[in-house]
Amino acid sequence: MTTVTVTIDGNEIVAEKGHTILEVARRSDIAIPTLCFLKDTLSDNPCQVCVVEIENFADTGLRSTLATEGLFRACATLAQDGMVIQTASDTVIAHRKERLGIISSTHFGDCKAPCNLTCPGQINVQGYIAHVAKGEYEEALRLIMDRNPFPFSVGRVCPRFCETRCRRILIDEPVSINHLKRFVADWCMAHEIDLKIPREKPTGKRVAVIGGGPAGLTAAWFLSRKGHQVTVFEAAPKLGGALRYGFLSTRYPVMFSTTRSTPSSGWELISSCPSNGVVTSPSRISMIVDLMPPLSASEPGLIFPWMSRARISIMSILQQSFSA
Repeated sequence: MTTVTVTIDGNEIVAEKGHTILEVARRSDIAIPTLCFLKDTLSDNPCQVCVVEIENFADTGLRSTLATEGLFRACATLAQDGMVIQTASDTVIAHRKERLGIISSTHFGDCKAPCNLTCPGQINVQGYIAHVAKGEYEEALRLIMDRNPFPFSVGRVCPRFCETRCRRILIDEPVSINHLKRFVADWCMAHEIDLKIPREKPTGKRVAVIGGGPAGLTAAWFLSRKGHQVTVFEAAPKLGGALRYGFLSTRYPVMFSTTRSTPSSGWELISSCPSNGVVTSPSRISMIVDLMPPLSASEPGLIFPWMSRARISIMSILQQSFSA
């Protein structure tokens, strides 16, 4: 076995040739921080947090690719005989701080915060709030609708579990997460924004969704985005289910509109089934836009149980989908 001798932070280490500085350091219980390292893999966008300073890099024939001369990525630099390496010099620390600042400035949704984990719909709360802060209301709504196709409704009946775990509580009061969701939904609707929701390539499969309430429409929404041809069967004359018929009109005035937020797909609605057999085939199904004021703290939210049912419905429908 061929070996090399390197000096890391004043410690002389004999290591097997062919290992990176990071691997040699870890085997010697010397900590070098890293965010992107995966064994046998090099990141296309390296974090550069694992940089070390090689004092005699010129003697080894190395040339640094980083802005600061003498700094090298420990995860990508092989240990060579005679190297003198510093893992925590002032230059190294300064570079790591700079890199963490750059990464943090655009790091909104990779790590799940308590607000995200508490949300039954698992909406990327951090992500859409960041878009709202930048005035990117369309992007915020697209991100919300990746998990929840009813931001207009949920923005008015949501019990706001996320706000009970908002980290801002540690300072004063939670961010108005739900009101921000409601705002971007209302803003996009008021400005007739075409969200251009993408739809995957048609699969040629047809799916029947029984019931045009929140659960059925949610199932149809996600199935349509997957490229399936969806037919919604609804016994009542109009879509909406409990959202339309479960509240007094004075309390919960519901408006259906031709929306620009649905996937570009062919939906078929068979309503008033089986009483009068009225059949309509709109090219785009209307989504619910309710104008109900926010619930008081004593009133329960009703949308999340439906969302859970919808997820179950999606799985069962996908398993039973049939070919044309």
